[in-house]
Amino acid sequence: MRIRFRFVALFAVLVILAIAAPAQAPQTPRFIAGHTYSLTASPAYFTLQLPANSPKRIYLIAASVECQEACTVAQDMNGNAAETDEITATRISGATFTPTLDVYAPSNAGFGANLSTLTVPAETPYPLDLSSVTLEQLKSTVQTYNIRTSAVTGTARIYVIWAEQ
Repeated sequence: MRIRFRFVALFAVLVILAIAAPAQAPQTPRFIAGHTYSLTASPAYFTLQLPANSPKRIYLIAASVECQEACTVAQDMNGNAAETDEITATRISGATFTPTLDVYAPSNAGFGANLSTLTVPAETPYPLDLSSVTLEQLKSTVQTYNIRTSAVTGTARIYVIWAEQ
C-alpha cells in the first residue's frame, strides 16, 4: 500500500508539473504513457518511437521509474526500431489529436547511444528530467528513446510525459 501511494503521489506531481510548466510552444499538446511490469529476473524495456518523416517534433518532459527492488536504469537513443507491444498514450493537455509518437512496452527496440545510467533505490519512484531530450521532425529514419531497467523480480513501473509540436 505504501509503495502504491508514493507512486501515485509522484505520478500526480509529474502530471501537475507537465500541465503547469510552460510548454516549448503555445498550446503544445502533452501526452503520458506508462506501463507496469510483473517481472521474474527480467528487465523492463520502454520505448518512445517517432516514425520516419514525422511532421511533429517531440519534446520529452519527464519520466518516473520505480522498481520493487533496487535497479539500474539506463537511457539510450536511436537504436533499432521497436516492432512489438505498442501501448496507448493519453492526452493530458493541449489540442485534441492522436499522438504522433508510438509507445512500446515491453519493447523489443535495439540499444542505441547511451545517455545515462543510474541506480534507483527499491520501492522509490524516481523522477527523470527529460527536458533536454528532443526527437526531431522530418528525419529520414525512425528515432527512438528507451528506458531500460536491470533484471528485476517483482514489479517495475515506467511512465513518460512529452509534448508534440
